[in-house]
Amino acid sequence: MRVLHCITGLGFGGAQVMLFRYLKGLGEARSNHEVVSLLPPAHFSHEIENLGVRVTSAELPQGKFNLKGLKKIRSHIKDFSPDVIHGWMYHGNFAASVANFGLGSSKRMVWSVHHSLHDINAESRSTQMLIKLSAPMTKRLGAVTYCSKQSQTQHEAFGFSSDKSVLIPNGTNMEEYHARPAARSFLCSLGGIPESRILIGNINRNHPMKDQLSLVKAAKKLIDRGRDIHLIFVGEGHEGGEAAQAVAAFGMQDRFTIIPARNDIPEIVPGLDVFVLSSAWGEAFSLATGEAMASEVPAVVTDVGDSAWLVGDTGAVVPPSNPDALADGIDQIIALPEPERKALGKRARARIDTKFSLDRYIKAHDDLYHRVAESS
Repeated sequence: MRVLHCITGLGFGGAQVMLFRYLKGLGEARSNHEVVSLLPPAHFSHEIENLGVRVTSAELPQGKFNLKGLKKIRSHIKDFSPDVIHGWMYHGNFAASVANFGLGSSKRMVWSVHHSLHDINAESRSTQMLIKLSAPMTKRLGAVTYCSKQSQTQHEAFGFSSDKSVLIPNGTNMEEYHARPAARSFLCSLGGIPESRILIGNINRNHPMKDQLSLVKAAKKLIDRGRDIHLIFVGEGHEGGEAAQAVAAFGMQDRFTIIPARNDIPEIVPGLDVFVLSSAWGEAFSLATGEAMASEVPAVVTDVGDSAWLVGDTGAVVPPSNPDALADGIDQIIALPEPERKALGKRARARIDTKFSLDRYIKAHDDLYHRVAESS
């Protein structure tokens, strides 16, 4: 089974992480897979190449298509002769189908959607146009996969073919993410944090849709209630950002630590007492939440995308863009006696293992690829 993956770009992001995890989890079978990125090489280009998987870049400009880049993708399809072409993200999906035109049945095409569509007007004009162009194209595909139930419902309502829909939730590597007794001390030493404090973490890049500002406001409310907490942001772009500015305005710099993006997240996450996903929109199926839960850390999430389904009864779910509710949700968890909080964390890991493991993710794709290849 030869599979060509066509993805918008290979920088940091949920779809990129899942493509890397999937290929890594395949073992020797990944020798039958290749990757085309629309954008120039980025972080995961090198990570995937280190797995022994060929990565090619179409060198397209951000958010745009040109004939030269599409011809490069088309040439790669001809050379590799895949049984299945798997598009990743809106631009990767569209480019894969255009490049494949006339080379093989559109039924060998699999598109994957990694974004929720609560309000299309929140998207850029170019992305709005691309979504509108994409909807009628889905009727001719082999399948459209969604990592989120809510995303599937939203896109089908917008005109994406329901007959082609396949739900494959993101998966977490249970061997990589687990409880680590030394993680708390490591995290505190990394950030110069007193170990007596309750550690509340958000592991995401700085972006308006992640709404870290609401989390800072919620943390201020908790501090005002007398909670001995410390807020930790891990990811790109937080230095000097809106949330960091709010921390300074509130005078809580001694309760706030920024840790830039790093590769040893599995060593850091288990050191948290509570993980918080504060997203206001755009979230489909949060990888960071699944990783925290697998690490036996209870999660407090906003009700965006499939976050409520992911957490179930192992954490707290609150409305988005509501710092008061977010503070109450966090307080609900940290008010638990430590044995009860740890038991909640163990239930969270069991939920990920049962419903959202990487092994389940890999098998679901293998089954889908064979079905699509046989029907094309």
